[in-house]
Amino acid sequence: MNITIRFSNPFYLVTFSAALLLIGWAIGAQWGHSATAGYALFWAIVALLVHDAAMAILAGIGGYKFAMHLRNKDGR
Repeated sequence: MNITIRFSNPFYLVTFSAALLLIGWAIGAQWGHSATAGYALFWAIVALLVHDAAMAILAGIGGYKFAMHLRNKDGR
């Protein structure tokens, strides 16, 4: 089995994430009628991004271990 993993340019992902965070803060501050609501939305988005990163890391580790399991027929 031949597996190739490629990653895109992280600059675009970071720029997109930063734009989402700023837009989320602005919308939360406007619709929540307070900066506190904006910051709550901001930290919720940050927590979601951290969660997504952790899930991607765990999925990568799981995929790697599964590939190693398939490579070693005896399961070691």
